[in-house]
Amino acid sequence: MQAIPDNSEVEVFSDSQYALGVLSGRYRAKKNPDLVNKYKKMVATKRMSVSYNWVRGHNGDKWNELCDQLCNEAAGIDLNGNPFGSARRGQRLEDMDYNDLVELYKSVRAELVRRNNEIETLIKEDIDYEHRRNDESEG
Repeated sequence: MQAIPDNSEVEVFSDSQYALGVLSGRYRAKKNPDLVNKYKKMVATKRMSVSYNWVRGHNGDKWNELCDQLCNEAAGIDLNGNPFGSARRGQRLEDMDYNDLVELYKSVRAELVRRNNEIETLIKEDIDYEHRRNDESEG
């Protein structure tokens, strides 16, 4: 969004009615309010005219399918598939013994910590970039 010129007309497409509602201001963000506020501030600062459009997910829309693929690649997993990996494909939590559940918990927790660290690094880099940009414009 930073690359979009000021005063642009922007169309946002999503298969999430909740996401569109949050971004458009119809709903209050339950998660990531800091990111939502950053988005809204950027839209206001750049004086963008934004329209929000819902598309049905997993219904053959080529752009929605591409976006889904890119999100899966960025996440490093298939978000639409089995979150427990191929080794546990088809295995239900109810059927796992205690040791398997502990192993699963540890691996999921480690992955969440890893991703959280990546996100915090990206946010810090973004904040550092904004500070450098502000310093350059003031200097």
